Amino acid sequence: MNPLISIHDKGPACTTVEEVYELMDGGMNIGRVNMSHIDRCSKRNHFQNIIEAGNRYGLEMDFSVPFGTMMDLKGPEIRTGMLQTVNYNPAVTEVKLQRGQTIRLTIDKNFENLCSDKFIYVDYEGLPLYAQPGMEIFISGRNIKLLVDFVDGLQIVCTVVTEGALRSFQQVHVPMLTMPMPAITEYDWECVELAVEMDVDIIVIPKTRNEEIVYKVKGFLDKKELKQRILVFAKISNYEGVRNIDAIIEAADGIVIHKHDLSLEIPCAKIFVAQKEIIAKCNKAAKPVVCCVELKSSPGEIAQYIIDGADCLMLTEETALGSNGPCAVETLSQIIREADAATSRLNFHSDLVELLPRTIEPTVAITMAAVETADKVQAAAILTITTTGRTAQLLSWFRPRCPVIAVTRFGRVARQLNMWRAVMPLVYYGPLEDDWFEDCNSRLRYAIAYGKDRKVIQPGDPLVLVTGYRKNAGFTNCLRVIFVTM
Repeated sequence: MNPLISIHDKGPACTTVEEVYELMDGGMNIGRVNMSHIDRCSKRNHFQNIIEAGNRYGLEMDFSVPFGTMMDLKGPEIRTGMLQTVNYNPAVTEVKLQRGQTIRLTIDKNFENLCSDKFIYVDYEGLPLYAQPGMEIFISGRNIKLLVDFVDGLQIVCTVVTEGALRSFQQVHVPMLTMPMPAITEYDWECVELAVEMDVDIIVIPKTRNEEIVYKVKGFLDKKELKQRILVFAKISNYEGVRNIDAIIEAADGIVIHKHDLSLEIPCAKIFVAQKEIIAKCNKAAKPVVCCVELKSSPGEIAQYIIDGADCLMLTEETALGSNGPCAVETLSQIIREADAATSRLNFHSDLVELLPRTIEPTVAITMAAVETADKVQAAAILTITTTGRTAQLLSWFRPRCPVIAVTRFGRVARQLNMWRAVMPLVYYGPLEDDWFEDCNSRLRYAIAYGKDRKVIQPGDPLVLVTGYRKNAGFTNCLRVIFVTM
């Protein structure tokens, strides 16, 4: 069982359909495309490759297993240019910056494709206006740290404090400095239009500082009158976002925590407290929460995200730049499974039940009872039929000890359900039966066959079924326990 999903950055190292397929085979559920440094043609190709690889994977499995797409907007960020070495030797993808050496940051576009260990182009023209002697500038998280010496016209002269490898198009961060940059750029709005066109499932707003921009993007998408809406997630990577986290959680469909960027504005000794608090708030609000991880972190650190309550883990650098992305995905999936098996859900479930009001809606009551029943009868899985995905989301909210196999007729609903912990979504394309109960049973048989194929369900296992007494959304009111036959 893969209790959480792994979201992976479709970067230059994983671009073909075959490479994406290998990532899926290793355990990837959603392909993330970072819009910061790819051209218009590459954007479309990346999404098309994810979709094509997903279709191929489903055909070879004999089950319609959905794989989602996530678009990470560029946002108000500053990035370096392209390394000069790439122009004449594409194999050289990095240059080493040595501690104590002098380096010049420049906004001169003549250096846009000529970055080296002497000059680094940055794409924000206003940076020299805000740079002050003694100011810290970070490149690629904490990998490279510069200290500003002085400003010389269009150039910022710096000393390398923390040495590291400089690559093309890396992010530049100036801690605790708020510059007059729009939360969403014109380029980002073009990307949102592309997301609608390419049927993307999730849009991530980077560097979210407050809830206003979340509502703005949601309002823009609402005007498109899509049959099934695109989820909007907020990425928390600065102190202001942490300060406004309650309002952001209420506005967004989910949260992405970028620990490494966050650590540039919050002391390292307190970063884990902030992360735990955000995860706990998302758990209580029934909103999925994603944590960004790197495999160079210890297995114990990665496992702690799961124990704390994360729904998803996002693996980026290893799949975007690494030579063995599928191995990285498989390793992460193994850590996830082991950590989830060691996680106690008893306290979380009882605490959540205590927080619920005395009177709750029927669907919440049924899903809560289903999770408790599954625990008492040691069910191998909870099976549910869903139209909007809400029943599966609520089942995930109560943190069952077994997987939730959710069957739906809607592709986007299934793809988005990959964001919820313990949910194994399926798309059912069988004919619609006139008799509602027979239609339900057809889909449940499909789910059981899938569970057997994945070795989640064995003959003789108890299963908990959560369905509606009649068709259409909002009528989840039936709970059954059955035993699997041969």
